[in-house]
Amino acid sequence: MIKSVFRKIANNFWLFFCLILGSLLITAILAAIPIYTDGALRKMLRIELDKFSNSEDGYASPGEMYTELYFRGEYAPSGVLSVIEETDSVIEREFRENNIELNDSFQRATISNLISADASINQNYAYSLQYLTGFEEHVKLLTGELPSASVQDGVIEVVVSASEYNANFFKLGTVYPLSQGHQPEEGGQYLQLKVVGVYEPNYDDVNYWRKSEIDSGMRSVLIASETAFQDYFFNSENARYLSSASWCYNVNLYGLKKDELGPYLTINENLRSYFATLYEGTWNFSVPINETLLQYIDKSETLELTMWILNAPVLVMLLFYTYMVAKMIIEDDKNEISSLKCRGAYPKQIFYRYFLECGVISIFSLIAGPPLGLILSQLIGSANGFLEFVNRTGLDLRLLPESYLYALIASAVFMVMVLIPAYQATKTTIVQHKQKKARKNKRPIWEKAFLDIILLGLSIYLLYIYQMTDLITPHGSSDMTVYFISTVFIFACGMLFLRLYPYLLKLIYHFTKKRLPPTVYATFIQVSRNGNENRFLIMFLILTMAIGIYSSNTAGTINTNAEDIAKYKSGADIVVTPDWELDSVVTYTASDGSTVTGTLADMPAQYRTFSTDPFLEADGIEAMTRVSNITGAFARKALRTEWQRNVRLMAIEPYEFSQVSWIRPSLFNTDIHWYYYINLMQDYPTGILVSRELAELCSLNVGNSLEISFLNTRLDDQTLLPDVSCYVLGIFDYWPTFYEDYQYAEVTDCMVVMNLNYLLTVDDAATYDVWFKKADGASSDAIYRQWEEAGLTENIAAITDRQTILNEEKSDSLIMALNGLFSLGFVATMIISFMGFLLYWLLSVRKRRLQFGVLRAMGLSKVKLSMMLLWEHLMTSGVSVVIGILIGYLTSYLYLPVLKKTFTTMLPLTLTYNNTDNIKVYVIVAIMILSGIAVLSEYINRLKINEAVKIGEE
Repeated sequence: MIKSVFRKIANNFWLFFCLILGSLLITAILAAIPIYTDGALRKMLRIELDKFSNSEDGYASPGEMYTELYFRGEYAPSGVLSVIEETDSVIEREFRENNIELNDSFQRATISNLISADASINQNYAYSLQYLTGFEEHVKLLTGELPSASVQDGVIEVVVSASEYNANFFKLGTVYPLSQGHQPEEGGQYLQLKVVGVYEPNYDDVNYWRKSEIDSGMRSVLIASETAFQDYFFNSENARYLSSASWCYNVNLYGLKKDELGPYLTINENLRSYFATLYEGTWNFSVPINETLLQYIDKSETLELTMWILNAPVLVMLLFYTYMVAKMIIEDDKNEISSLKCRGAYPKQIFYRYFLECGVISIFSLIAGPPLGLILSQLIGSANGFLEFVNRTGLDLRLLPESYLYALIASAVFMVMVLIPAYQATKTTIVQHKQKKARKNKRPIWEKAFLDIILLGLSIYLLYIYQMTDLITPHGSSDMTVYFISTVFIFACGMLFLRLYPYLLKLIYHFTKKRLPPTVYATFIQVSRNGNENRFLIMFLILTMAIGIYSSNTAGTINTNAEDIAKYKSGADIVVTPDWELDSVVTYTASDGSTVTGTLADMPAQYRTFSTDPFLEADGIEAMTRVSNITGAFARKALRTEWQRNVRLMAIEPYEFSQVSWIRPSLFNTDIHWYYYINLMQDYPTGILVSRELAELCSLNVGNSLEISFLNTRLDDQTLLPDVSCYVLGIFDYWPTFYEDYQYAEVTDCMVVMNLNYLLTVDDAATYDVWFKKADGASSDAIYRQWEEAGLTENIAAITDRQTILNEEKSDSLIMALNGLFSLGFVATMIISFMGFLLYWLLSVRKRRLQFGVLRAMGLSKVKLSMMLLWEHLMTSGVSVVIGILIGYLTSYLYLPVLKKTFTTMLPLTLTYNNTDNIKVYVIVAIMILSGIAVLSEYINRLKINEAVKIGEE
């Protein structure tokens, strides 16, 4: 049996090759979903953790979970000890049961508000006595020794940090009496603390030291041994001294999967529930990264859903393709099946043979599918646009057990799809087979059930729902289900065309039959009578063109928006932040002509400038402007008393700014170009533009006056700047670098744009950035090299490059997934269409050898026979391509506008119909069809047509 299976596969190699290809693609695409999702989510988590760590309020190690209990009048001494013991037990149990991997941890108890009775150290300074578990492993002892684990004669040995030792003149070996408060209680005693060593915290151990300890340098903290501290204070007599107890656990979040974050969040919820049972106001539980992790989980769920949504249409097509190929193989085998049944073979035996064939193909796909899925995932990760791939690194992809599980499921589904027609064939007798063959133009089930009309109505109804409502998913994430609905619309339109195509042929034939040449007439007859056999070819070509065009337009819209966001966030091609540090050494020419060298702090305010002319001399720089950003300003409407705080103020050189910066004209005002307001600012130096949020808070309209106060904007000195009154020229919703995650995030809602020259008349020491515009085709690296060679980079504090921001936008996991899946979806569709194209025509030509022989015997030349086949190509493949193009553009016209509501980004989406990407689709499909024709021509030339002619003559 097995030998016969392999013999049959070898004899029908091309048929089985097409079947194997379908199985392999299904398995690979399904296996790629968990592989890419895993790599993308780990990268996304790493980016989120790094972003949190580098934020102003971030932590060097973001996996910190901190708990602190405060002991005041609510707790008796015995209650203090019991709650410490209970809390320690609860926290330990939670981490143990949830199997959380820790980077490091410590437990601490604190006695605070200790005042020294020794005049040799600061008596107006409150100290705290602590112990820290694991302290010895995370410090460097500079001098002395570590504190003893025992208390002798009531003296507790402690160590102090180097910063505390230098600030308060502690002496090693000296016992210092301290009391909790200024004087001990009557009859009470001082705590006797002996300083025995000086240490330096190893702040490189970011998993141990908290941000507060790093920032404070462990000032005013005396560290005792854990054993000595607990022996002395953890009893009913001295527990009254305890002020607080704390636990800090640092969890390794890097490299975790989304599902592995669940236990960490579970601990968070359980501990909060536990602390809620304690006295109100006596505890603090802090998980700084918690909100970031919740946002990450939302993003990850969006990515996972997007992967399935974008892959679903391709998988459906592959399953349909597999079913059609299997059906063609079974149709080709039905005579053999009928003969076997006539010779006494049982249906189970015949079915078992097909089961073995499918098993061989499934095993091959199961082995080769996941590695191919890994390659597809790498292609998805390198996508930079539609059918555009770059050599990008950053996704750590690996084969997962889930990928093999998905491959196994794919293989099982494949076997079901193939064995369905096989099972039906084994139940058919030879008489039934001949009857069905005679009724080969029987209408398919979907046409009888009006499935095309139902799907078309459903997709149009859902389109109406999207248009009538703001259908945005929670937390502002993107809803890509619109892509699935649009694909359903494409399927429905394709099936509707298949329903109407025979009637269209009959209509054309009715009006032209008397004028058609013989070759075209014969083609009409052939195509009309062969309707069911060429349906799947027409459908695949329609789907290839329509999905390709719609995907290219969708990807073009999203990519153009990503590029616009990069332009908007950066402000200019290159943004240079000069080194305005007051201790930097500069040289300037004084008013008397002498050259003076000194620090920037010593320089008169009018000389605190940054020379930009040398930067303009670099090849590739086209224009330049200065932009000043001031935070913390105050603003109020004229004659009002209430000030609006935390206003961000941007000062620009209007004309130069318009030449260097970029903003999409439609973002500012749909009726007036933003250059109009630039011109107004040029004409009215005291004129300003204000953000809509500020305008609403201050009840501003165009023409009102706004007072601006610079109080608290100058932190480097005590210069008092005068208030200014400005004239509102316009109100904006968008402005370059005006977005939520900007470095001045706390003031982004309220922004004022004013004239830089006017600002300098008020504050001649205002600092500014320099924005540069590159010439077309100029390289940033080449420009930087020229600046470095000229020695200009020494005076630069930072450089922001637009291309870097664009790369970050394009490297977003969701954007990469969209580009990659759109591209791979089209490529997979094209491959199966190509294979279906070849399969249909090869089988068709092989079946029609006798017909060709009859036509040749009747006197039809080879040229006319080739022309007949060419006309048949045009009436099937050509018409399919044209209809696919029309459906693709119709789908883009109807469904792309919905992206504005369902795809949430910093800037509103602008619809882009990318002709370049569409041309790629046309070229690839043209190559596919021409290649198919070339293979078909070679196949026809190899046919023994002369034998067919003889048969035709007979």
